[in-house]
Amino acid sequence: LTINGVGDIFAGTEDGGVFRSADTCDSWTPVNSGLTDMDITALATNAGGDIYAGTFDSGMFRSSDNGDSWQAINTGLWAHWVRSLAINPDGHIFAGTGGDGVFRSVDNGNTWAQVLQGTGDIVYSLSITSAGDLFAGIHNNGVFRSLDNGDTWAQVNNGLTEPHVTSLATDGAGGIFAGTYGGVFYSDCNGDSWVPISGDLADKRIGGLITNQDGDVFAGTWYHGLYRLARPAGEDTDGDWVIDAVDNCLSDFNPSQEDADSDGIGDLCESSCCTIRGDVNHDRGDLIDIADLVHLADYMFTSGPQPPCWDEGDIDASGVAPIDIGDLVYLVDYMFTGGPEPPLCP
Repeated sequence: LTINGVGDIFAGTEDGGVFRSADTCDSWTPVNSGLTDMDITALATNAGGDIYAGTFDSGMFRSSDNGDSWQAINTGLWAHWVRSLAINPDGHIFAGTGGDGVFRSVDNGNTWAQVLQGTGDIVYSLSITSAGDLFAGIHNNGVFRSLDNGDTWAQVNNGLTEPHVTSLATDGAGGIFAGTYGGVFYSDCNGDSWVPISGDLADKRIGGLITNQDGDVFAGTWYHGLYRLARPAGEDTDGDWVIDAVDNCLSDFNPSQEDADSDGIGDLCESSCCTIRGDVNHDRGDLIDIADLVHLADYMFTSGPQPPCWDEGDIDASGVAPIDIGDLVYLVDYMFTGGPEPPLCP
């Protein structure tokens, strides 16, 4: 599917070509004049209203008259099957193919050049972030990323435990979602690493992903229909889809909430967040100050927010509770009566 600037909707079909609706899907009209391949596998629209159709066996077609007529645009595009399309803000078009990598056109589709090769399988999805970085989701080969408009690429599969990537989507916060045969994965660091966020999805074979302006994610599955993952209602400091009130590690992105020793502290927080014990508010400052004491007292006595990093709140390093009255006494003693410095972080 693709939608133009005036709201007309275009649907590509298998063996039926392209259909257009000008009345929000109440009725549809076939618009196939000039199309020589009726098996449409990708559609996209640019800012000027041109529509592009990728086909199963005849490459690319373009319509400049709202679908009324189409012309083949395959100069330099020797791959027959175009499986995915993406267009960046400069109007450059990227075409993912069925086994021949990614092609790019910088002149509205008039000519093409291959920019990613050797992927060995189908480029099921292409997605461009708000910063202009390009991602390619590839069957059996994970995700590739380009930071320079497709000139060079790198495979970015750290944490992506399922290599069969079928779909990609981005959100307004800069996050990237990858739909796979093993569920949905999320990256909040431009693809450098991925974490699973499938939760209780009954069907983890993902066919398509899309996000809305509120940050919700919609996943189409193979056998169990459509699911929505809604952004949590509440403060989510680390952006991991778990609100602070129940997050077991406020300082690090950990949507899986892994807690191997069941102590209420996320494994990621136990291993990574501590800078200095006593920096209870985790402001990464060099000094322990009154704000840390206030944060600790507020948490202990007025149901205030938990310390973002548990080890920094476990000031006496007792590992008990893990934060208790002993930590408060230790901090007061250190700050006001010349008591010993807090022990070093683990």
